[in-house]
Amino acid sequence: MTQKDRKRFSAIYMSALVVLAFVSVASCITADRSLGAGFVPDDRNLNVKTHSFYVPVGMKMADTLQTNTSYMVIGNISDEQFGRTNVEFAATVTPPDTLPWGKNPVFKKATLKFILLKNQTFSEGQESVPQNIHAYEMLTVMDTSNIYSNSFSRKDYSENEIMDGAVIYTGGDTLTIPLKKSYGERFMKATAEELDSTELFIRNFKGVYVKSDARLVSADGGRLSKFSDAYLYLTFNSTNDSGYTRDTTVAFPVGSYLATEIYTHSSRGLEVDGNNDLKEIYYEGLAGIKPHIDAEAIRDSLVLWFKAEGIDPAKLVVARASLELPYEFPEDYTELETYPKALFPSMRYPYAYNASQYYPLSSIYDSSQNQGDMNRSLEYYRPDITNYIQDLARLIAGEKTSSSTGFGETMNDSWDIWLFNYYTGSEDDDSESESNTGYNSAYYNYLYNSMLYGGYGGYGYGSYGYGYGGYGYGGYGGYGGYDSYYNYMNMMNYYNYYSSSSSSSSSTTVYYVDFINYAKGRINGNGAERRPSIRITYTVLD
Repeated sequence: MTQKDRKRFSAIYMSALVVLAFVSVASCITADRSLGAGFVPDDRNLNVKTHSFYVPVGMKMADTLQTNTSYMVIGNISDEQFGRTNVEFAATVTPPDTLPWGKNPVFKKATLKFILLKNQTFSEGQESVPQNIHAYEMLTVMDTSNIYSNSFSRKDYSENEIMDGAVIYTGGDTLTIPLKKSYGERFMKATAEELDSTELFIRNFKGVYVKSDARLVSADGGRLSKFSDAYLYLTFNSTNDSGYTRDTTVAFPVGSYLATEIYTHSSRGLEVDGNNDLKEIYYEGLAGIKPHIDAEAIRDSLVLWFKAEGIDPAKLVVARASLELPYEFPEDYTELETYPKALFPSMRYPYAYNASQYYPLSSIYDSSQNQGDMNRSLEYYRPDITNYIQDLARLIAGEKTSSSTGFGETMNDSWDIWLFNYYTGSEDDDSESESNTGYNSAYYNYLYNSMLYGGYGGYGYGSYGYGYGGYGYGGYGGYGGYDSYYNYMNMMNYYNYYSSSSSSSSSTTVYYVDFINYAKGRINGNGAERRPSIRITYTVLD
């Protein structure tokens, strides 16, 4: 070792000794973690506990489901368990931006064209199954009072078809329906006032109703086709200002103002209340059979718990409440592809025209909440219902409940939980939520009223943080009031809605119950070994 190397080694060695000495001294310091404990008031010492109970799950049809979207769905599904499902749609026809009639216009042809977005099938070989298509003229004016899965029946559209010849659709990129001359010529008689006003135009030219023949076979199969853009193309011949004759084609938008799907299901015979010992509970998409939980059963379980533990519901603070919905892995693993991707609690909210609409609990907008996505490794859905349980406790305590959950201070079936898959407004098209006129207007009113008059919108209370037991989302802060947080979260939900509705390029997500995609699956029932249950992590204030 050279003299230079010895000096370098000596410097490194001395530096190491200095660091070691520093660490040794520092390690002798004991942290007093009790420092300041005596200054914590007794009423801030919180004892966090958990409580679980089974919840009875039944099955009910999702009647009067809102189905107003910018999409149009048609087709038929046959299933051994659920029977037959037929999907038809009614859609408005609205005037084009411009209509250059010219002089002496003469009708040549009219055609309906629907652009395919996607097909949905549940067995091999069904992608191209032939379907006989039928088109009719609407007799009933479409508006936001008839945007439900059962809004229209046979009396609402013409007895005779408006098609010019038979149409067979095999699932291709475009569904084309030639129209009779007698129907197409009517559009050439539209007045200038009607062409300048969508409302006046719809009063006279009410729209079209399209359906397909139901499958006549009993085997599983069929196809649902979802269309996005659609137009009625009118071609006519006229003379322009220069005296030349010409052919002109104009496009009348179809379904851009209103489009409503009509569903017919055969699964009503599966309905059963929560007092059952079934080992399986079924889920069917669209307006079919859904897992349903009677709110009174949950309330009664809470009351028994409060009495047994001597809990004052007015002092209960729910850190997290989860609805656990186990399922068993099917013998054919491919069946999981037909299961709903998620099950999230939804409620039927009162709406105009003596109707109700289904919406996910607004806590779905809280990123800290479990949105009920399928957990394939643990074989369950586990959506969080924290705010719902908190509001039930407030109802039991006789306190004012949040307007976004309950309806007054009395229990009614509006509190019942319906389990739906959900989809987002930006799933297929950034402008989706903008076009859901009737659906969004109700959601707007719901969020706006909740923001003004109170109601839960998210997870958390006052200025408490998240996290109790094994959930690990932080800890308590200072305790504030419920309503300030409720109103804040509803304001954020209102902002989310407004942002996504006002800009087609917005990245904000709006959540809907899934009423346009068919799914089918099973969860465990009350008679299964792994039964549906609710787990609550909570504390009780002194």
